[in-house]
Amino acid sequence: MRTRWLGILAVLSTVVPVAALGVDAPHDGSATVGTCENCHMIHNALGGTLINAPDNNTACSSCHNPLSTTPSGARLGLPWLTEDQAFPGKSGQQHRWDALADSPAFGAAQPTDSGMLKRIKDGRIQCAACHDPHADVKAFDPTALHTSIAPGVATAVTGGTTTMTMTLTAPAAAAVTRGYRVQVEGISGAQFRLAISHNAKTTDGAPIWWVNNGTSWVQGALGTGTQLWSTGAAIALDDGTSVQVTFTGTAAVGQFWDFYVSYAHLRASNVADAMCLQCHASRNQTHVTVEGPGNGVTIFSHPVGEALNANGKGYDRAAANVLDANGALQATGDGNPTNDLTLDGGTTVRCTTCHNVHNADSNSLTTDAR
Repeated sequence: MRTRWLGILAVLSTVVPVAALGVDAPHDGSATVGTCENCHMIHNALGGTLINAPDNNTACSSCHNPLSTTPSGARLGLPWLTEDQAFPGKSGQQHRWDALADSPAFGAAQPTDSGMLKRIKDGRIQCAACHDPHADVKAFDPTALHTSIAPGVATAVTGGTTTMTMTLTAPAAAAVTRGYRVQVEGISGAQFRLAISHNAKTTDGAPIWWVNNGTSWVQGALGTGTQLWSTGAAIALDDGTSVQVTFTGTAAVGQFWDFYVSYAHLRASNVADAMCLQCHASRNQTHVTVEGPGNGVTIFSHPVGEALNANGKGYDRAAANVLDANGALQATGDGNPTNDLTLDGGTTVRCTTCHNVHNADSNSLTTDAR
């Protein structure tokens, strides 16, 4: 019996730390109950890596393709449907997540990064080839900050009465990846007190609450905060000035808002569009390459990784006069940020100057759901 129990304990010792590590928003409980069982099965798993779905794409789409449960105002263009995948020259608004990795016709080959390459399944890409749900390395894409609610939009409560709204200021790039529950924990006349939890949606024990003592956010029970705020005031949450909110309306104890701030869960660095070039290395061409002479094999592409007028011929626009994709002068603005031709650092052309991996329908007159 002792040997058997030691064997069981040895197995548990390899399982429990995985659950204890947790993951980053939105997989930490900000959009789910935050348990491993959401995606995994220890025994009799249907798919590889002990997932409870037949394959990786199905596991991801169980949340990212909620046909009947897409929340109102969901960000990032949910639901993501199979038919939304791109068919070049025909239709689609998403990079394909199930195509062959080797596709010479579209200048694609298997990635060179070992972590990405390991997740090419039967020669096909899958969500996990580009994304890692268990880690959210900010350095992999420091500019791709996402929020589950739209910044600048008055948002109704997740729970409680609906007489008050919260508006999220666009978080700074330094914001920490995590989920928030912001709750009214007390009122005094027209003013109110707040509490914050980062695990209120999980089922693993009671939530940990942070309250403000007038100087800083400290761990404490609901009802123990002392800082009073008023509607219309900018309130810095416990990530400092990186995440701020304001309120309108009348406060009531128990009202709360759930949201998350997160990066893109990339598996490899996308600084300077490096992830694009993992599979599309043949597109990594300077003006020298494009100007030739040709070798009869290379299919020429627009130069990337260079500043405007890198060839010194004077026919590129100055950065300040760059147009939107619809031909409007970008400096003037047309109210559609999703058709902006974005230069890296304000000067350098990248793949994503013209392309977006997700939620880009190639119609420069519409505003895409990002």
